[in-house]
Amino acid sequence: MVTTLESLRTLLASRLPEGTSALEIKELCCHAAGVERSRYLSSLKESFEIDPRELEDCIARMSQGEPIAYILGQWDFMDYTFTVDRRALIPRDDSVAVIYTAVECLRISDRSKTIRLLDLCCGSGVLGISLALKLRDAGFKCELTLADISDEALSLTAENARKLEVEARIVKVDALSNEPDVGSFEAIICNPPYIRRGDIEGLDPSVRDYEPMLALDGGPDGLIFYRAVSENFKKCISRGGFLIFEVGYDQSREVCDIVRGCGYGDVGVRKDLSGIERVVWARR
Repeated sequence: MVTTLESLRTLLASRLPEGTSALEIKELCCHAAGVERSRYLSSLKESFEIDPRELEDCIARMSQGEPIAYILGQWDFMDYTFTVDRRALIPRDDSVAVIYTAVECLRISDRSKTIRLLDLCCGSGVLGISLALKLRDAGFKCELTLADISDEALSLTAENARKLEVEARIVKVDALSNEPDVGSFEAIICNPPYIRRGDIEGLDPSVRDYEPMLALDGGPDGLIFYRAVSENFKKCISRGGFLIFEVGYDQSREVCDIVRGCGYGDVGVRKDLSGIERVVWARR
């Protein structure tokens, strides 16, 4: 099957479910044609050989609700492309606020010293790896630990660390542990499961039916991980170090109360790109 990208875009727009975004159509066009995304607009009039069976498979999977990131097997976060699949959550732009917050918190650090960083509940490793790369670009030395309870997620994390050439210690850790033994860090970043258990059934099917339940269920009120990490991992943060959480759209006030109740100081909140209070940070 030979077609132009423009014709392929029109075909996909007519075949894919209502509500499919222009970005998703662009991503699928580039995937099907083997075109770099940076060349998409300049290549719309060009003709490409398309595998019709692969294209039909992609259309069918999207029509059933499967996220395009899992279909493509990769997704961009900030300036980096990560391998993604059903072993971990899909990276979302909401989480960029965690990276910006961490960089701002850590910029006061002595550049001659190594920053020890823990990404807890790391999933695919997106946050920890991206932050390590940003710190490296800013001239900092960083020792990165990536931790999760899921062996499958940790295997994906290891793949992404190798792919993006980031050295990291990868360890299996239960974020609900009463006695964590992972070391001492200048910063812990954590995007824990935070969906209220009773709300999971009402999630979009692309999330509920495809993304790992282990990474979604935050307990009855969505806050069990914030309580456990704030209390139990406090001893893993060096004095003056930071705890930085991603939180749900309506959880910032409760999470602030939790970290204050655990004795942290300098508690702050940061909004994401949509103006939602997405990050709570605190200093030990």
